[in-house]
Amino acid sequence: MISFPFNLLLLSLVITLINLLIKVFPMLFTRGIKWDSEGWKEVLFESVVVTLVLFGVLLLCHYLLSLSNSQLMMIGVTIIGATFFTTFDFFIRPIIQFYTSSELKPHEGLANVLKSRFPAESFKLKVIDKPVLNAYATGVLGFTKYILVGRDLMHSLTETSLQAIILHEAGHLKKNHLRTIFLSAFIISCCYGISVFYTYPYFEQLTITPVLIFLHGAGFGFFIIMIPALIQRKCEYEADQFAAAIIGIDSYVEALKELDDLSGGKVAKGGLTHPNLEKRLANVRNMGAKGKVSAE
Repeated sequence: MISFPFNLLLLSLVITLINLLIKVFPMLFTRGIKWDSEGWKEVLFESVVVTLVLFGVLLLCHYLLSLSNSQLMMIGVTIIGATFFTTFDFFIRPIIQFYTSSELKPHEGLANVLKSRFPAESFKLKVIDKPVLNAYATGVLGFTKYILVGRDLMHSLTETSLQAIILHEAGHLKKNHLRTIFLSAFIISCCYGISVFYTYPYFEQLTITPVLIFLHGAGFGFFIIMIPALIQRKCEYEADQFAAAIIGIDSYVEALKELDDLSGGKVAKGGLTHPNLEKRLANVRNMGAKGKVSAE
């Protein structure tokens, strides 16, 4: 009789809880984020899905190792484990959000604007029915390529500026920036998995094993954050140029300034994944000086 693998289910639950704590804990101390009952329901629902999917992945790994205990198979299983959350974030999470979230609402007017601009593309648009002053591009697969626009952003920007921001997000989708960012994170995760396989046996022979494991994980953690972030900074420049080439440089510059005013200067400051406003404006204005006005 085959016994139920409770140990794998427990491991899935523990890993999910650790991942959840890493994501939620900083938000609890971030001003402006309000946690309502619907928000918590979605977080818990996603956690259940993560646990079940991870449990399935661990079962698959266990089955593969039962078929063959070769070095190649063990490396493959290690890579599957190392790349799980990267793959989940880019492929599975968008599907969960689009088909279960009560906060994502269709908007026929904005969707028609997007469709008229890109009739050959399958981009979709929904409004985040929450006080959000931002817009996002999401999804790597065609049917998950969505542009999400915050409700407050939609009501606060002028019509031209709103179109400019939507075009910026469309630029991310058109140029497959999310796929590029995913591949960079995926490759680093694969390298981490291979490194774990070859280095941990040596670590276990030393007295400072916990320290080495921590430094090893922290080092790869640094690269898995920084390299995709640097790639995204480059993608932001490209998306800015894409939008400016369609709506006009002056209109796009005005849209960025308007967005900065609404954000309380956050656009001006920039961040890890986004250049500051001064650099973004210079990037767009240089298009006119160099004659680069193509959206291709």
